[in-house]
Amino acid sequence: MNKRLRRSHVFDLIIMTVVLTFWVGRWIWLMIDIHRGRPDRLMDFATYYVAARALWEGKDLYQIDGSQWFALGKESGIPTALGIYVYPPLFALLMTLLAWLPFSAAAMVWGAITWASFLGSAYLFARWVRLPTWPFLLCALLFLPVSVTMNYGQSNGILLFLILLAWLSLHAPSAWTQGWGAVALSIAIWVKMWPALLGLYFCLSRKFLRPLLWTGIAFLGLGGLQALILGSERWMRFLRVGFPDLLRLLMLQPPHNPLWRSFSGPLFDSARPHTMPLAALPFVLLVTWLLLRRSHLGSAYDLSLVLSPIPLIARFQEYHHLVLLLIPLWTLIAEGAKGTLPRLSWVLAMGGGMIVNAHWILGWLVVRRGLGIGAPLYTSYTLPLLGTFLIWMALTWSRLARQMEAPIIKRIRDEADAPASGDGE
Repeated sequence: MNKRLRRSHVFDLIIMTVVLTFWVGRWIWLMIDIHRGRPDRLMDFATYYVAARALWEGKDLYQIDGSQWFALGKESGIPTALGIYVYPPLFALLMTLLAWLPFSAAAMVWGAITWASFLGSAYLFARWVRLPTWPFLLCALLFLPVSVTMNYGQSNGILLFLILLAWLSLHAPSAWTQGWGAVALSIAIWVKMWPALLGLYFCLSRKFLRPLLWTGIAFLGLGGLQALILGSERWMRFLRVGFPDLLRLLMLQPPHNPLWRSFSGPLFDSARPHTMPLAALPFVLLVTWLLLRRSHLGSAYDLSLVLSPIPLIARFQEYHHLVLLLIPLWTLIAEGAKGTLPRLSWVLAMGGGMIVNAHWILGWLVVRRGLGIGAPLYTSYTLPLLGTFLIWMALTWSRLARQMEAPIIKRIRDEADAPASGDGE
């Protein structure tokens, strides 16, 4: 292992303090920015907050009209722009724990939850790969999709933590630990739906039955709990109206709900491409599937390989979804720290991360500084797609290089272990 990455709890504590101080200061700046008139700051958190208050007041999230929704936002003292709640009801139910607080106080608590989720994710991953935490914290600090997640007050940090916790727990030998992992994954699915894609991995794995069984039981249990809290009328409204519209949004089809359709209209009218070239995406998915079949079950590499193609899929081509790439980047950092990362993979990973960050910088120049010449490149979403593809390539090349080296290493070891023949024979 690289001596510069040796385990040092003191250095971990120093870096954690620096990163946390930066994130706290940035969150305070976001709050100040809201009062200065920036309407997009913490927009997603404001949406969660109003949805929680709507449930608290007995309203139906999947039947409320636009005038009622925005009137409720005004009554709740929302000082920022307000989106539309297009998620299952579980997250709004969980957010009712904050809905009784004034918006500013609730926003600060949400900030603490966000920082804790990223710190906890880095700590979990470091324990998993048996390395110090600080390289992964620095990566999270420098990776700009994390900043965008904080700008809008999104839930991606919580999802990242839940996915890591679920992955580690579901591959543990203890049935009790697997049960907790199933609860974590089920919460993630009920929050945003797309973590259900992780079920594809379990279908490929030779140990898929138990994780799928536990996750199915936990998923149904959480569904029953939501039905009990919401009541039969509002729960059936979600199943008949909200859930089908969620599936339509996942498939990039306009929802039937007029409020949802008015809010998500730009998603369907956008000029930027929503898919990779037709020849590229099937190739990525095919290679990913083949590598997963030959990989070690439950490894960090497996999780990275499952997550890395997701931002290439049409519905997930949004900059904040690139937070998912933290796990592939952390995996590559861990391999580099252990001296097993090929040079080409290192170059591809660095290039991919820099290109992803360049998209945010380009957006700042286009939107805030009026750099019109960069607008076509920014709106085409080419840079994040390219950066994601390079990070996936870094993972792929790392595994292919290791598989190509394995027979050579085995032959060298066999020759070294073979007894030398005598001169007279």
